Amino acid sequence: MIQKIKLTQNTNHLFFFGLFSMYFLAFIFALLAKFIGNLNNPYINYDTITGVIKNMIQGVIILPVLETLIFQALVYWLLKKVYKHSSFMYAYIFISALCFGLSHPYSITYFCYTFLGGIVLAFCYYHFVGKNAIIKLALLHGIFNLTLMIVGIIYYWEHLFSV
Repeated sequence: MIQKIKLTQNTNHLFFFGLFSMYFLAFIFALLAKFIGNLNNPYINYDTITGVIKNMIQGVIILPVLETLIFQALVYWLLKKVYKHSSFMYAYIFISALCFGLSHPYSITYFCYTFLGGIVLAFCYYHFVGKNAIIKLALLHGIFNLTLMIVGIIYYWEHLFSV
């Protein structure tokens, strides 16, 4: 007998749904990058081992925790205090994603990419609340960033040493 999985009730399913949704967005934007503009973050440095290590610490540990605290937890808490409408979830997800996207102003393409990623993160956070939401979302965000950084390092170094 096949049972319908309720994503919002099982945080393990929701975690992997969020992670794979982020991978899907990254894949789509990577395919479209040739037509809509690049997704380069000017602050990422793969030139030296020190740069790679610094980027890994910031992008995998520090920034996912800070961004989760600011763009998901703080926005959720503030909006919960002032917005008592039945459409809270939709307003929260939109405002959280907008703030997240605006904090990545490298290009309009990068903003759109992080806005859509922010929707996934806010959706997950909303359903993680009361279930170690900050830890789970920072972990999801950190794993996603780690994956993209590894791919970026391989791509950068492959092109650097190709003849």
